[in-house]
Amino acid sequence: MKTENKAVKTVLCAVLFIAVSLIFTSCMQVRSAEDTINCFFKEFENSDFEEMKKYCTDSFIKGYFNDGDVYSFKNATLKECDKYRKPYDYGDNLECYYVTVTGTLTDKTSLDKNSKEQSFFVVLENKKGDWKIRNFYSGL
Repeated sequence: MKTENKAVKTVLCAVLFIAVSLIFTSCMQVRSAEDTINCFFKEFENSDFEEMKKYCTDSFIKGYFNDGDVYSFKNATLKECDKYRKPYDYGDNLECYYVTVTGTLTDKTSLDKNSKEQSFFVVLENKKGDWKIRNFYSGL
C-alpha cells in the first residue's frame, strides 16, 4: 500500500512539474507573430520593460522605449488583436496586426487621454524564425 501511494505521489509531482514548466515557458517559446504580441502585452500590463524587450527588434527598443514608458504608455493591457489585411504585401518576413489596448498614458502623450481605449498597428519582423515587434503605427 505504501509503495502504491509513493508511486502515485511521484507521478502527481511529475505531472505538476511539467504543467508548471509549460506555464512559465509559454512566452519564452514564441511560435507566431500573434504569440509575440500576446507575450509582449502580458509583460506590459506590469510595466516589465526589460522582459518586454525580449519581443522587440533593437530599432524598436531604441525608438519606442523611454524612461518609464513605451509609446507614451506606462502600462497597457491588450483587449483585441486582429491580423491586418494589408493592401500591399509586406513579404514573408513581416506581419501586421491591429490592436486595441487600455492603459495609463504619460502626461506628454499626443494620444487622446480621454479615450478609454487606444488602437494602433503593430508590425512584426521574422528574425531567424523568431517574431519581433518592429514598429507601432497610429495609421498606415
